[in-house]
Amino acid sequence: MVIIAHHFGMLVAAWVALGLLGLSILTQLAVSLQGGTKIGAMTDTVTRPVLMSAVPLIVLSWLTVIDPTHIIAMFWYYLASVLIAVRSLLEIFQALKR
Repeated sequence: MVIIAHHFGMLVAAWVALGLLGLSILTQLAVSLQGGTKIGAMTDTVTRPVLMSAVPLIVLSWLTVIDPTHIIAMFWYYLASVLIAVRSLLEIFQALKR
């Protein structure tokens, strides 16, 4: 996490991606509470995005240590951040359509 904190661009990308991810989770939880889903589905709604999106961002930030130029690892980090943000926005819109 120190690597992300020292690069302003990586920090902003992480905040945007994680903020939209959190908003997506809250939207899906609100919709599922209206539908009366079970607790198992709700825990899956919370844990799956974190494991599938937040953890890979952290791993990609660790790869900048291996890459001496930081270009390749940071490219994948920013690309993953943008794609996570886009996917979260799409999930929010789909949840609001229901």
